[in-house]
Amino acid sequence: MDPKDPLKEAISDSNVFSQSTNGFSKVRKLLLKSAINYLTDPRLQFSANVDQKLFLARKGLNRDEIDLAYEIATELISKQNISD
Repeated sequence: MDPKDPLKEAISDSNVFSQSTNGFSKVRKLLLKSAINYLTDPRLQFSANVDQKLFLARKGLNRDEIDLAYEIATELISKQNISD
């Protein structure tokens, strides 16, 4: 049995994610979850936002989806910092 990934659970539990992706297809939701996972990777904290955004755009996200991914990633990072 696979251990549960706390980040994936947090993304799914995020109010912003649930409300903002209501009309998204499964593929778009998976792409957005992947982007959030990428943005919350501690190894990327010092990389430039413009580079992150270009990477996400090359992966197929549009500007609104990238902005939403940043919003949710920021929410998750803030919650994690509070609990630490």
